[in-house]
Amino acid sequence: FVRNSKFVDNGSQSGGGAISLNAVKHSIFNNVEFLSNRVNSNDSQNSAQGGAVVIFNQFEDELTNTFFINCIFENNGIINEANQGSAHGGVFYINSGSRVAIVQSEFTNNFIQVQGGSSSFANAALAAYYGSANVQSWNDVAPLLSIRQSFIANNTILTDGGSNALLIDTNVPLDFVNNLVVNNRDENSKSYSLFQQGANKDQGGASAVSNYINNTIYANQGGQLLFAAFGEDENINITNNIIWSNNGGQNESSDFYKANSVTMYVNNNILEPTVQGDFTSIDNILEDPKLRNPNNGDFRLQGNSPGIDAGADIGEIFDIRGYYRVGDPDIGAFESGASKYILAIQDDIVGDKDTTFVTRNDTLEFTVTTNDINGNIVDSNENVQWSIFPSAKYVNLISSDPTTSGGSATARFKVSQQARSKGFRFRIEAEIGDAIMRSEMYVIEELVTGAPPPVPVLSISPNEWTAEPNFTLSWTIPNWSEGRDLLGAIVEINDGVNFYDEFIGFPENNPLKAYAFTVPEPGAFDASIRLMDEYGNEDRDSSKTVQALFDNIPPESFRLNGPNSYPNQNGEIETNWVSDVPRFEWQNFGDYPSGIKAWILYVNNSEFGTYYENDIDFVEQDAAIEDTSKRFEDGTYEWHLVAIDQANNATFSDTAFFGVDLNPPLIVHNNPLTSVDEGSTTPSINVQVSDGGSGVSDVYLNYRRSGSNSGFVTVQLWNDGEITPSSIPGNDIRSEGVEYFIEAFDQLGNRSEWPYDYNGNDVQSVVARTQDNVTTASYWTAGIPTGTDTSAYQLFSIPFKTNKGLNAVTEVLGPPDEFKYRLYSYNNGFEEFTEFNSIDIGLGKSYFFIWDKEKYPDVLQLNFDFGKGESTPTSPPFEIPAAVGEWKFFGNPYNFPVDWIDVRGQNDVPIIDGGSVYTWSNFGGWVSPGQSLEPWKGYIYKSATDPDIYVDGTGNIFGKRLAKSKTPDLQSITMDANEWMINILASTGRSRDESNTVGVLNMANDGYDQFDEFEPPVVPGNISVAIDNRNRDEVPDLFSTDMRRANEDGHYWDLEVLAPTNGQKTYLTFEGIGYVPDEYDVFIINKTNKQAQNLKWESIYRFANSGSKSYLKQDLRLVVGTKEFVQENNAGISLYPDAFVLSQNYPNPFNPQTSIMISLEEDARVDMVIYSLLGEEVVRLASNEFRPAGYYNFIWNGLNASGLKVSTGVYLYHATVRDKSGRIVLNKTKKMVYLK
Repeated sequence: FVRNSKFVDNGSQSGGGAISLNAVKHSIFNNVEFLSNRVNSNDSQNSAQGGAVVIFNQFEDELTNTFFINCIFENNGIINEANQGSAHGGVFYINSGSRVAIVQSEFTNNFIQVQGGSSSFANAALAAYYGSANVQSWNDVAPLLSIRQSFIANNTILTDGGSNALLIDTNVPLDFVNNLVVNNRDENSKSYSLFQQGANKDQGGASAVSNYINNTIYANQGGQLLFAAFGEDENINITNNIIWSNNGGQNESSDFYKANSVTMYVNNNILEPTVQGDFTSIDNILEDPKLRNPNNGDFRLQGNSPGIDAGADIGEIFDIRGYYRVGDPDIGAFESGASKYILAIQDDIVGDKDTTFVTRNDTLEFTVTTNDINGNIVDSNENVQWSIFPSAKYVNLISSDPTTSGGSATARFKVSQQARSKGFRFRIEAEIGDAIMRSEMYVIEELVTGAPPPVPVLSISPNEWTAEPNFTLSWTIPNWSEGRDLLGAIVEINDGVNFYDEFIGFPENNPLKAYAFTVPEPGAFDASIRLMDEYGNEDRDSSKTVQALFDNIPPESFRLNGPNSYPNQNGEIETNWVSDVPRFEWQNFGDYPSGIKAWILYVNNSEFGTYYENDIDFVEQDAAIEDTSKRFEDGTYEWHLVAIDQANNATFSDTAFFGVDLNPPLIVHNNPLTSVDEGSTTPSINVQVSDGGSGVSDVYLNYRRSGSNSGFVTVQLWNDGEITPSSIPGNDIRSEGVEYFIEAFDQLGNRSEWPYDYNGNDVQSVVARTQDNVTTASYWTAGIPTGTDTSAYQLFSIPFKTNKGLNAVTEVLGPPDEFKYRLYSYNNGFEEFTEFNSIDIGLGKSYFFIWDKEKYPDVLQLNFDFGKGESTPTSPPFEIPAAVGEWKFFGNPYNFPVDWIDVRGQNDVPIIDGGSVYTWSNFGGWVSPGQSLEPWKGYIYKSATDPDIYVDGTGNIFGKRLAKSKTPDLQSITMDANEWMINILASTGRSRDESNTVGVLNMANDGYDQFDEFEPPVVPGNISVAIDNRNRDEVPDLFSTDMRRANEDGHYWDLEVLAPTNGQKTYLTFEGIGYVPDEYDVFIINKTNKQAQNLKWESIYRFANSGSKSYLKQDLRLVVGTKEFVQENNAGISLYPDAFVLSQNYPNPFNPQTSIMISLEEDARVDMVIYSLLGEEVVRLASNEFRPAGYYNFIWNGLNASGLKVSTGVYLYHATVRDKSGRIVLNKTKKMVYLK
């Protein structure tokens, strides 16, 4: 029996630093302190054991019993410095045949230190129990180890090797109940688990049972697991525990492990959501237990903790303090609202009534008792303070016991004999220790009902969270119709756990209006008040409530998670490099009771920012802020946080360090590839890459075939911290060439590339030397088409660099001969290849070519062979000079299509938006250029503002295409009612010009704008219609498209028509007349021959291609508008006749055709007949045709009704016109002369 003793600084070389017990049948240690006892060993063969106590039993057939009650174990430990040394049980080492019970004891700062290399072993800083495997029956002896109501904190293991368990390793049944286990740690995280269990079946085959009940296990670190159980058919019950915030480091977890034969029940615990394990889970809670202030040692439950009343009732009566658990048990070691005793109070009045009446002048006796859970009186000897509630106005204390000596105390009270005491209510209160026991309510002789009304106004000062516990309630007194005196007020203070009330007596005729009080501990307390009249009447429902908010506890201590620099294996500091917007992360254990108001971030000791809850990202018990409104420069920084709670209490974090790296790696590539043979593997591509900040992470070679406009093939060049050169395989080298670039990343993802903005290069373009000759057969597989009219012209270009040029033409077709073939270039006018004028055939240019196969009977298929070629570099873009206001004939320098968005002018605008672009069609003349710039085809370009052409062969590389301000497609615009377009189609023979449009749009301008297109040059022998705007101020020129802004009156367009004098007719077709508003007239006026035609009646205008020159020029005007507008802009030609007139034909004489005009004053029917001088009908041009009022041309081409040419001579033309009523209004004949 050892009592009230200390064991300090004792030592041993093998085991039991303070005490060794062997076969001691009964041992009791009560109120004993074990301080700084040691086992110091240098033995690699034998394990060091029990830093404070070793318990053996050499006679295992007779069980020993050892009890430790109210003992303190502090700073005991084992140090084994031997190579491959081992140690077990930093406090206890227990062997077979011993039953050990530990109750209401403390274990702090005990340790095991074994640093004898990786083969060393340190196990169980608290207790190691290794019992015999030959137990007859566990039911007779279990549990062999019991630890209850104990505090276990800050015990450690430090080892280079392994460890089974950080705290307890046992192979016997264990009861571990009502303990607080906090902040124990394995410094090197070598422990397999916090607790390890391994009890096998007894000899009778019964399973061992261990229980972990109502423990709070918090913030322990260093174990791979929390529980591990290996016993054969072992049963483990884990019930009503708080297991939170443990094993948060790398390779650590709070998981549970059991062998296959183990049964593990885990029920009614509070666990972290990440806990895993093969166990039976019942009614566990996966949320914060809401402990009051664990970082400052207060592990009681907050009033809103999910653990209150959430435990399973398994018969545990007491909590860790020895207080009675009341009602449904709470989870964890501390019971909320627990009581040290079960108190009872009893009066000496016979009978038990709802309302107990006493008479005046009575003497009453009250007895209080301190009881256990079963109602038995317990000897407590607590101080007792007796009082009368609400006041001693009509009841007085006569005598009382000052303590509960023997478990009870008695007091006697005297009731007043005053008459006005009748109706007074009171009760007796006894304050016993830190608890209060109240009697039921008593009434003197009769009931007087009616309670005072509530106070009108109630306030509290201070009315916010404060670090001081002192508060003042203030109120106003109500008007009360009963007119009774106010005896006082009842003030109740309640935070859900702590409750106390106090009666405040008022002086006579002077009710109090304020009350100062102090709350007992931090928390949010409801402070309520209600008034009491002179008879003790009061109504709880009349209470008014405010809150007293007291918090003098700073926020929980916390550490910074990152960014933070760290030492490497060599002890050198490795800077934690981050981006210019770091994500600051830290532990967040919150604050009790007020909660954290703000976090203040300091960088280099200067305030960086203050952040509130809505600014923060929360993940479980961590918090983070990423302030994108502020950016860091390159450099190194230190930072810390200050957490401020609602009462302005502050907690400072530790300090962390980081660096900001904004610079990408440096790439040096001194010998880039420039050319390669088609189909050949390239030489090795080698680079040097370095990064002065966070370090190189990856380096890649990216390549693709030129013109593929698709993704790159990526090859890793960075392997094991160095460059591995690579080549581009030959099967990826085609005639178009290849593109490549190098990209490098640092550890933060900063990216650099080579080449980057060097002379405009986005990639390194490698040209390919072709295997085969460059020939036009690549484009014209059946040979170059042949013919002799304009439809046979070919507009072509060459997409390779070659040395042959013009020789490729002459070696097949011979020297220039305009009767055999014709070849044109264009330089502000057509330049023909002749004997005296050579032309240059090269990249980026286009040429007109026509040939007559009949002149080359030996040429079955015509193709030009330009010899071996070389692809064009795609980067930088290929430049084609082009002057403002002049047509440029150009071609694709690449042997693949290029999207028009990648063909730009000097102003970096796509040329199809910045000017006019056409290509040649054998069927339609100049036409739209299509979707892309095609190889071998020819194109023309003209711009009023944007010179030069840049063809970017790299295409959509890195998503770098600029936003295209696309000119709307006129043909796809949805038009309003006042908008319209007229397409003008010209044709004669096989010649076409189908690219002319006029009209009005609300978004257009009357001058030059984005909708206007220039008229392309006239191809020799082809027809051309141009809108003649050469007289306007801005961009005077000929146009093919001219859109004007819509107005109410109308618009006119002057047209210039050039038609070859081929003896045929020219047809001008005006499409879209039907969309012109009905109130508008539409006329085509021929200013050359002074004729006009109403296009609303006939939308095709014809004239004969007659004349002595190779081209016939006709100046026309298209006028669209109101009748008044049309008359004002009629070019001097009457459009609305004032008489019926037959005009002289034009030309006259004529060959091959002539025009005959007739003027109609009104709508009429017309007959137009050609006669010979003999009066014979030759041909009828109109037969009773209806025509509206206006001027009309009739064309006669010298053919009779059979389609045969007539003879030279004089002919008559006769017109008969009848008005609507059938009356002849014109009947006239004129002569004309036909010449052959």
